[in-house]
Amino acid sequence: MRLCVRLGGLAVLLVGIAVALVYLRTETVCAGYRLHSLFREKRDLEKSCKQLELTVAEYKSPERLRREIQEWPAASEGAGAGTGAGALPSFLAERGNGAPP
Repeated sequence: MRLCVRLGGLAVLLVGIAVALVYLRTETVCAGYRLHSLFREKRDLEKSCKQLELTVAEYKSPERLRREIQEWPAASEGAGAGTGAGALPSFLAERGNGAPP
């Protein structure tokens, strides 16, 4: 009788250990998938960041400002804004030829 109780306890212990090992393996695999997903998201965010940095650099470009200044009279004539054919907004007129503020 005591032998059956000991064998039953040992069987329960072995089943518990097996369930714990399966649980740990499953959690490890899930963590790996999450990690892979986060690395992919990081790569996508870095790509977006680089694109935004290029956009900011384009907006800061002096050539772009000169081009917009040259296009301004045509846009203001079409809209009827400004005081003359070459009217510039005050913030552009104060800057001069692409000089930093």
